[in-house]
Amino acid sequence: MKQTFVLLLILLLAVNSRADYFPLSQADPSKPTDVVLIYQGGVQRPRWTVNHFAPYVTYQDLKTGKEQWLFDGFLVIEFQDGRGH
Repeated sequence: MKQTFVLLLILLLAVNSRADYFPLSQADPSKPTDVVLIYQGGVQRPRWTVNHFAPYVTYQDLKTGKEQWLFDGFLVIEFQDGRGH
């Protein structure tokens, strides 16, 4: 597990070191621009439902009344199973 984590960390750093990988704004809506990290999978974590994710997707702008986007991508990850592994 530790080797997998280290390998993923190295890969993430290598990909993020390229300035052209994820520019600030994407013309292609199929590629996420704002990703939220969700820890899920271990016995110590609560189970995520649609209602848990909803506040991370949009919010209501009180001044304009318009719905605004927050996150457009979700990375679900876990680094321990809650049982010592």
